[in-house]
Amino acid sequence: ATPSGCDVSRLRQGFELAGVSWRTIRGDRSLPVFPVLGGASAVLLTAAFVIPGLLLVTDESLGAAAWTGLVLFAVAVGYRTAFAAAAYLATIDTRGGTVRTMDLLEYPVVIDQPDNPLRLLDDKLPKFFIAQSGMVGLDGAEAPTHDAVFATEKTQYVLEPGQSSIEVPLVWRSETGVTVVKTLTFKRNSYLVEVRHTVTNDGEKPWAARMYGQLQRTQVAEDNGNSFIYTYMGGVLSSEEKPYEKIDFSDMADADVARDVQGGWAAMIQHYFVAAWIPRVGTEDRPADINHYYTRALPGPKYAIGVMTPTSSVEPGQQGEFSLKAYIGPKDQVRMTNAAPGLDRTVDYGWLFLIAQPLFWA
Repeated sequence: ATPSGCDVSRLRQGFELAGVSWRTIRGDRSLPVFPVLGGASAVLLTAAFVIPGLLLVTDESLGAAAWTGLVLFAVAVGYRTAFAAAAYLATIDTRGGTVRTMDLLEYPVVIDQPDNPLRLLDDKLPKFFIAQSGMVGLDGAEAPTHDAVFATEKTQYVLEPGQSSIEVPLVWRSETGVTVVKTLTFKRNSYLVEVRHTVTNDGEKPWAARMYGQLQRTQVAEDNGNSFIYTYMGGVLSSEEKPYEKIDFSDMADADVARDVQGGWAAMIQHYFVAAWIPRVGTEDRPADINHYYTRALPGPKYAIGVMTPTSSVEPGQQGEFSLKAYIGPKDQVRMTNAAPGLDRTVDYGWLFLIAQPLFWA
């Protein structure tokens, strides 16, 4: 019998998945289990060829199959689960719940190649750019940072037709009776992702921690195709005093930023696109919290910018919740205005801002 187009596509993507997996292992020499995985790779790669259907998930609303990105990662290192929605395809690492890749399906790299979407988040050099989050325990309390290994029941999550949102839960447990369920919530036609830590303290002592979200990336040159258009790639911090403060990579290399600000947000921006961590927005009944903002220059070089929420404590036998939101997507002024105050300023018109922004809303 002649295979259908879908069968061929699924087989092709199975081969692609196997190739990506092998390149990942060969490229990450830091894996202590490389020799073991190298020996087992033949068996697992064969499985990827023979049963690619088990490694793929199809969303009818996307009209295409999406590979999961799950193979050949030891449990001690973490593996990845895939999420497909109408707007993007993402891979989430069970180490830390880090969003390691995100393809914006509505934004092709080349306009006449709609099946080649822009990859905004990418864990491969040179365009390394990831969204990390975690918790820092106080007074020696064990907490799941972005290096902690979580458990998950599924390896594929798809926003099916008719669904308005979907949750991706990851579970971590301490030796002292604390359970943390980290849930990433994705909504249809939205680039706003909620990251929530639900803490259940079955231990004997109060458990206190702070949640953080950070963006880590490399500096790469951008070609906007027009030398007359101003573009900026780098960090941005927002506060009531300074709604739009650029912290470029050279600033981060010179000195770390560390400041406490009410409300605000932290972002990495580039031409047309932005990723930002957004803490709880204040209301008339409940003002915004005092959050800690920071930057770091890391080996590579890589650069990190992030926000940490205030300390919160969970008593024995009680539950507590910690959350942040992340906007990861295009510089759409309407969407960004709804996401956080002043986030629309990342549409940087340079010195023409006072003229250009009113024209956009006219």
